[in-house]
Amino acid sequence: MMLRDVARHAESHNVSHAYKMVRIKERRDEIANAYHRYAPRDDGDNDFDVRTPANARQG
Repeated sequence: MMLRDVARHAESHNVSHAYKMVRIKERRDEIANAYHRYAPRDDGDNDFDVRTPANARQG
């Protein structure tokens, strides 16, 4: 992908090597497992999400 393609799609992330996605997925899975064990979802927990009130105002 060329730089002009990135600009056209309004991407805001710098990326380099495709294999890094393997390591990113490994780390993401570790984090997700920790949340699953130590911070499971509860009813109403979206009250703690900073984006929730903003999304509610936009809707």
